[in-house]
Amino acid sequence: MMMDRVDRDPACTPLDIPESILRKLLKACTKEAPFLSPDGHMYKQVDGVVMGSPLGVLFANFYMGTIEQRVLVDMDLKPAIYFRYVDDIIMQVPDVRRLQQLKKTFEQNSVLSFTYEMESDGKLPFLEVTVMERNGGFHTTVYTKETNIGMYLNANSDYPVRYKRSVVNAYVDRALRAAVASRSTKNSAEKGRS
Repeated sequence: MMMDRVDRDPACTPLDIPESILRKLLKACTKEAPFLSPDGHMYKQVDGVVMGSPLGVLFANFYMGTIEQRVLVDMDLKPAIYFRYVDDIIMQVPDVRRLQQLKKTFEQNSVLSFTYEMESDGKLPFLEVTVMERNGGFHTTVYTKETNIGMYLNANSDYPVRYKRSVVNAYVDRALRAAVASRSTKNSAEKGRS
């Protein structure tokens, strides 16, 4: 898929790398990447991208973008609002039948299985925020799962400092992503009204 897009798509500027070299590099990144597991053993990735690899987001965005170009070209299927972050999508469609039709079309054009969640009481969780439609626009709040009991790692505990820092980093990252999602949702809603 990447090779077709990079070398054969007239809309893409050709790369200065020969196709055979690019193909070998992509295979090395996805099929031959060694990684150390938590149990201390070295393994070799045989398919896909190693979790946490910087290439994971790049490949996922590329793949999803290619699928979107195939599916969303059909104006009858195109949702009124469509926003994607890596592989999480929020969209506004007129009814469940259209949502199921989009799901089926996405699956027919990819190797992925898609799931969906409908809004409930005017609310929909998306990327750790709750999106609510209000007065023709959207409002967001922080989404907290029902299973969250509000307990976090105690700063005075005997855990290594790196674990304590990771808790703080995770919440800073969550706040930043919520701000980005909120801005993006607001911008999408404003574009939809224009």
